[in-house]
Amino acid sequence: MPLPLRKGYRPPDDALVVRGGRQVNGDLQKAAELCEAKHGVLGVSAFVAEVDDVASLVDLVPEALRHEFLGVSSVGQVRQHFDLLPSFHAPHYTIVLPDLDPGTFAILRTVLTIEPNPRFRGKPKFPRRGTKGR
Repeated sequence: MPLPLRKGYRPPDDALVVRGGRQVNGDLQKAAELCEAKHGVLGVSAFVAEVDDVASLVDLVPEALRHEFLGVSSVGQVRQHFDLLPSFHAPHYTIVLPDLDPGTFAILRTVLTIEPNPRFRGKPKFPRRGTKGR
């Protein structure tokens, strides 16, 4: 299925960009390959919003709560190196990568500053399979 794109809104350069995780090569490669296999675009997910701080953006995106660390930047900084496509439902965007070269991941890591997630409260606890009621 092609990458579902939204139309109309182009965030300003000072809008905040957040991507979950520490942005290590293996995670970036796996995410980009999955995006390409599913949607035909070599890219990684991110979230964009015109908010005052990272905590406010995380509040808009429940998926971001599971990440202990976040890659943080601005739209302007990301656009200096990569295309940014409005994909799926707001505030989701896809950062388009030109290739899977380690140098590309290195550039992405210079754009995304790794910060502790201000809303992280520990990993969610799920019961082990087959242990319910013990």
